[in-house]
Amino acid sequence: MKLQIIYNMLTKRTIIGIIVGITISTIGLYALISSLGLQTAEIYEKVKIGDYITYEFNAPEGTYEIIYVKGSLFHVNLESEHETKLSNDFQNDLKLDWNTGTNNMNMLSIKNIGDSELEIMGTLKFSTNPVLYTYHILVIIAGVVIIGFSASFSIKRKKLR
Repeated sequence: MKLQIIYNMLTKRTIIGIIVGITISTIGLYALISSLGLQTAEIYEKVKIGDYITYEFNAPEGTYEIIYVKGSLFHVNLESEHETKLSNDFQNDLKLDWNTGTNNMNMLSIKNIGDSELEIMGTLKFSTNPVLYTYHILVIIAGVVIIGFSASFSIKRKKLR
């Protein structure tokens, strides 16, 4: 009975606006919750002869990272924000695993300098960029604003005589 009264008070535009606003806010909320904590990226890439690939990620302190590289000849450069941890040429296979030091930006560059395609596999763990949290919150706010604007379609205005 009460649901019928509420339904009769709302216009079609209001109902559509509420549904769209709730959907947008739900998507923003889901994205915000799923981006909290430590994120994991599974990597499987192929690098052509003469090309290179770079991974930049912000890893929390003590995070275990692992990369496997297969190819004839390649150069690997691993840097953290304040130091170069590895810069060398390798042949055939390389298993590169390390624990990150302080909480900072890491950069891994792999350049194919051999005569065959490189195959890169591994797992990188990283923390989400804080700017993305703001973006997710803005999406949630946009959904709430849409709900507010759509509610104005149901306001009954007094007729002027």
